[in-house]
Amino acid sequence: QMFPSEDSLSLMDRSSNGSNNADLTIAVICLPRISNFTDFDPLEAEPTVNLRYVGIRDELGYPDAVILPGTKTAIADLLALQHTGLAEQIQEYVAAGGTIMGICGGFQIMGRILADPEGIEGHEGRYKGLGLLPLTTIITGQKIARQRQVSSNFPQTGLPVIGYELHQGRSHMAESGSDQAGGLTYEYLFDDRNLGVVDSAQMLWGTYLHGIFDSGSWRRTWLNRLRQQRGLKSLPTGIADYREQRERMLNGLADTIQPRLNLTPILDALKECNG
Repeated sequence: QMFPSEDSLSLMDRSSNGSNNADLTIAVICLPRISNFTDFDPLEAEPTVNLRYVGIRDELGYPDAVILPGTKTAIADLLALQHTGLAEQIQEYVAAGGTIMGICGGFQIMGRILADPEGIEGHEGRYKGLGLLPLTTIITGQKIARQRQVSSNFPQTGLPVIGYELHQGRSHMAESGSDQAGGLTYEYLFDDRNLGVVDSAQMLWGTYLHGIFDSGSWRRTWLNRLRQQRGLKSLPTGIADYREQRERMLNGLADTIQPRLNLTPILDALKECNG
């Protein structure tokens, strides 16, 4: 799929994007207040990936990776996951060695604590997260919205990644890259330490960067790590970014359609309307 979906309802209606013969299955958790759902369009365009959308009352199973997406209200969606039992399924999946990535609000949900002292998201108080990362997030009234261009540390150093931040929270990790209480050692995902972390086993990923999968070389390198776990051959990583691929496709479509269009009647009608 090279064209973005019209709205989030179309995403919620999907069950799977590809063939059952795809090499990898990646589950996207359809949070009730999911946002920035176009983050997954580049994965849908990967022919070797079956992207499965999992509702909060569905069985998770054991996919090759799980993605917790962005959300308009992280605390409300965390409570929904806990209420339906999907939170426990995710924790069991990780305990069994599964790979999970949280993006923005999903990153916050992966942490130990989400606090909203001023009730900005409508749930004033302090809540226990999934506890997968030694992360504490405080919801604040200040919204961060900015474009970012960074260089990766993982899964390979020096890969260019372009995306954007859009969130209302400040997250703090345990000091010195090590969580002494939980025994989890983590590294910073990018050269900007505020944008995300990954554990030393590269199974737990969390980032504030929307559009992370748009970067072709980073996406393919991340997928190749999953493929290696399955004993599959690596895919080429020297590919264009998703936005460039989509622009080429749109330009090609325009070149095909334009010679077949007769715009003269439309232009003449516009001239008449304008006097």
